[in-house]
Amino acid sequence: MTTDLTSRVRDGDLDAYGHLFAAHRADATRVARRYAGAQVDADELVATAFDNTLTALLHGRGPGDTTFLPYLRVAMRRAAAQSLLRARRDRELAERLGHHLATAGHTEPGDTDRAQQAAVVEAFNRLPPRYRAVLGLTAIEGTTKAVVCAALNLTSAAVDALAYRARNQLRRYFAEEHSKINAAPDAEQRRARVLRHIAPAQAGAGR
Repeated sequence: MTTDLTSRVRDGDLDAYGHLFAAHRADATRVARRYAGAQVDADELVATAFDNTLTALLHGRGPGDTTFLPYLRVAMRRAAAQSLLRARRDRELAERLGHHLATAGHTEPGDTDRAQQAAVVEAFNRLPPRYRAVLGLTAIEGTTKAVVCAALNLTSAAVDALAYRARNQLRRYFAEEHSKINAAPDAEQRRARVLRHIAPAQAGAGR
């Protein structure tokens, strides 16, 4: 391996990054498995760390050739911490919104497995801002009706109507997201997201 691969990447050479990926992927995967668990996926950590390192290099920052692996390890550690924080927030969101879905028969009360958490979060994020706001204030934060009315500049009846429409839309989106997640195995989802930036470089290297 030459000593200027990272410099070449900074100049926009993604083929050089393909070589760095090939050289460090195995070590990165071993490190990622130390952080992997129920809420953290090793393949996702590797993909995120390589993506973040590539972004840093393309912006003129990041490691040199000799410090590439240590830099990657730090990136994975940060990605693992962010994944845990995101998983905790997603779980709390799913739990707080779960009773709205359970009343429509889409979930079992207390059921917070990863698939359901992901479906709830994706469904919530698809809602229009106004719907997210009313559900955030009522279902997630448990804010009093008077505060919700003041925050949204609506009457009590208008808040009730908005919340009703928001819950119905959440249920529809949840059903769609849950079906999509169940239809796509985890391994397929991970493969589709792993290092999309350097896949062409890897294909070229194999010729």
